Amino acid sequence: MRTGFCANVFRPDEMDEALPRLARLGYRSVDLWDGYLAACDLDRLSATLKAVGLAVAQVWPPCDLSGSPEAWKASMDANGRYVALAARLAAGRVGLVTGRPGGTTSASASPAIWEQTVLGLREICRAGKAAGVSYALGAMPGTLADTPEATARLLDEVGEANLAVCLPGPLPPDSGARTVELLGARTVALHAQNWRGRVRTYLAAGDRCAFGEFLAALAAAGFDGTVSVAHAYHRQRWEVAAHEAGYLKGLLQTMGVAAPKRAKGGSKTLRKGAGARKGKARR
Repeated sequence: MRTGFCANVFRPDEMDEALPRLARLGYRSVDLWDGYLAACDLDRLSATLKAVGLAVAQVWPPCDLSGSPEAWKASMDANGRYVALAARLAAGRVGLVTGRPGGTTSASASPAIWEQTVLGLREICRAGKAAGVSYALGAMPGTLADTPEATARLLDEVGEANLAVCLPGPLPPDSGARTVELLGARTVALHAQNWRGRVRTYLAAGDRCAFGEFLAALAAAGFDGTVSVAHAYHRQRWEVAAHEAGYLKGLLQTMGVAAPKRAKGGSKTLRKGAGARKGKARR
């Protein structure tokens, strides 16, 4: 297991400062989104990541497979660009979402929407397979992958071994057990977050789930991926980054998880971890 940070809380003009600072706090990887990647100097980014020893856990293209035909086609086109981008940045995976959060959910989707979403995910995975690219389906409320059952259904119907899951934590209304039961062995990344009531808070302070217990249950189910701090907006970003770096370091030590060596020249450690999971439950 390794710790990471979702860097979409930073503006593009803050990234030159943010990446070295995250590395100094002890994070081993970052997740990067299209809003930054589309505008940045990729050669400079690659050099910076190598210099500070950060891997790229996942890159996230724009993706809306449950939306309009135009949005579906744009998502397919973006995959071609991101297959090349993942290779250039030695990214562990390409992240996918079924649609815009707050849009079509598993309960509201028609059979036709389910079919077009499954078809899109399957075609994306097959296109990436030839280039050795793996994918993580971002499960989250407000999308088709909004419950443990719906997320497992998508994985089953897509039926491609290079598609796994990126969880935000337990998927509501579950407190953790059902999410682990259905998705624990199929999870390769965690966008770690927690709430107290309706307000985001520190991972250890929330009442949405007992985060340490949830992570231990995921590990017992086979999870050995990246735990990335997500949505670090609830306090000053660097206060959150520093606090959670210390918390996660202590938690992983308590769980007996040795910190991986800092990446050299890309995500070698991430790739090794992902490769070791081949042959487990279908992703």
